[in-house]
Amino acid sequence: MVEVLSPPDLLIVMSGLTGDSSIEECKTYFIAVQNELLGGKLMCDMSVEDQLNLPDVDSFVGAGSSGARKVVLGEIIKKLLKLSFYLSKNMVCNNGMNQLEEMMMLKMETMMAGVQETLLMKVAQVEEKLTSLSPESKVTDNTQQDEKPEPKKYFKLLVEKPGELPITETEWTTAGREMKSKMNDVKVDKVSLTQKGNVTMKLADESSIAKTTEVLQQAGYNVKNISKDNEPTILPKIKIIDIDQEMFPSENADKPAKEREQKKRDLVVAFMAKNDAFKSFMEQRHEDRDKEDEDDVKEMDFAALGFKVIYMDKKGGSVIVQVSPEVREFLKTVKDKLYLGYNACKIYNHFRLTQCYHCQGFGHMSTDCPKDPSACMFCSKGGHRSKDCNHKHERSKHSCVNCKTSNDSYNRRNANTHNASSDLCPMVVHETLILMAKTIGGGESKNYYLSQLKKKRDRQHQSQKR
Repeated sequence: MVEVLSPPDLLIVMSGLTGDSSIEECKTYFIAVQNELLGGKLMCDMSVEDQLNLPDVDSFVGAGSSGARKVVLGEIIKKLLKLSFYLSKNMVCNNGMNQLEEMMMLKMETMMAGVQETLLMKVAQVEEKLTSLSPESKVTDNTQQDEKPEPKKYFKLLVEKPGELPITETEWTTAGREMKSKMNDVKVDKVSLTQKGNVTMKLADESSIAKTTEVLQQAGYNVKNISKDNEPTILPKIKIIDIDQEMFPSENADKPAKEREQKKRDLVVAFMAKNDAFKSFMEQRHEDRDKEDEDDVKEMDFAALGFKVIYMDKKGGSVIVQVSPEVREFLKTVKDKLYLGYNACKIYNHFRLTQCYHCQGFGHMSTDCPKDPSACMFCSKGGHRSKDCNHKHERSKHSCVNCKTSNDSYNRRNANTHNASSDLCPMVVHETLILMAKTIGGGESKNYYLSQLKKKRDRQHQSQKR
């Protein structure tokens, strides 16, 4: 067996860049990767050029968190190990070939020298970046060090007509022409007419807010400043799939609520028992919380540690978990996968809209719905519940009440092509993107979500042509 030595320089660099790992932890990880690579998965004919295709140093030094840096750096470590293993094994293979000419051996040695120089250069780059990020090189003034960058501001106005009367599209167009000359210095990003008959205006800066408010009030409108810090505040949610049925509560339990809570806890404990890295991570968070708390925290409170199981779907074999940003970053380092029983349970970001079953609107439940009469999810008509709709399974007769009443002409034209909860509904897509923007780290899922949406649309169009 060919041994691949663990370069100590790389261990130090990895520990420093991740910020939350000791040298020993990094060494353990390094050796684990080495053992994986020595398991016979690599052949002597691997491409050196492919192995030298390392990510740019800035790609992981500039990552947003220590967890993200660890993932990227882990990939670099793997590539360096693969290259080292390839070169070592290749030399063994070639030494055993009697017909190898001296010229080829010299060429191999020259290539290895060049590769070694490249590796050393990469390590030097990383060390240089690490030095620039070290505490000694940062500002030592406490007042400056504690300063946080100001959050981005979201400048927005809500325009209403006195007497709770709706603003019509024609009225607003006319008013806009009259006010245009008075708002030459105003920077307007977007203007929207809402379903409630109000107008929202997204502006570029504080001065535009003040000037626009003045002009609108002179025109007789009520204006509310609804600007806020444009920072996501909703905790991430994940969906874990492929969970064994035995982990879910039984349907005929004597005390279903109590058993459900116990099963949620048992599930997290089972994950910890099967996944050492996850166990260590949670135990460390528990220790940190215990130090901060005046009273001893004897039992782990998983919700307080940022891993709260909020829904268990026995039929689908999945659970929904609300996690802290730190936990979400950690799960990325284990490739969004936790082992349980004989299954590798995959993890996905989860974004679920709150949609009213009474009016089909968003942001509230049917128990709190202020609207009357109701609207069916499938046919958009009132007078019956959605589950009792006669056209529930007739897609050709589906109609979306949200698109029918939308201010967008495209939505109105296509209202009869889908129901109000369809994944392809423009209003559902719009609200989902808003939810992603409001969720911490949710913006990372936007491109994937839109790409999956496009695939679904393409499949639907193909099926309609048949």
